[in-house]
Amino acid sequence: MRRALFDAAARVAGEFGYAEASIARSTEAAGVAQGTFYNYFASRQDFLDQLLPARG
Repeated sequence: MRRALFDAAARVAGEFGYAEASIARSTEAAGVAQGTFYNYFASRQDFLDQLLPARG
């Protein structure tokens, strides 16, 4: 699930930019409920902080 969210966020950030890479857009792109997001990440900032190292 984490990988699916990271993959989706990378696509969203590529399309809308880092500032517009919202939780809602990322979870929608990953095909998961927003509540599921919080099972893996504490916040949007926590998610984005982990995104770059995970993708790099």
